[in-house]
Amino acid sequence: MNVNIQSIRFKADQKLLDYMEKKYSKLGKYFDNIVDLNIRLSLEKTGQVQDKIVELALKVPGETLLSKSSEKTFEKAFDETFEHMKRLIHKYKEKKRGL
Repeated sequence: MNVNIQSIRFKADQKLLDYMEKKYSKLGKYFDNIVDLNIRLSLEKTGQVQDKIVELALKVPGETLLSKSSEKTFEKAFDETFEHMKRLIHKYKEKKRGL
């Protein structure tokens, strides 16, 4: 699995990168044929607070699964997108079994 991490308008610290690596390395146990994983981290200023946005794009054979979340911390946003991605993988596998 090829992993590409982009951080827009800031430089991600090593602690955040390690946290994400620990999580996304588990994706292999949910689905074996993952081709690419693109992670996009960005900041969006909404009023007084900067929201942290995490977008995941998971390429599997024949399809790209997308998940996006906005929260107060990158860790929380990543956890939400990761849980959503697990559900998307489950739906994808069910769809493939039905064919």
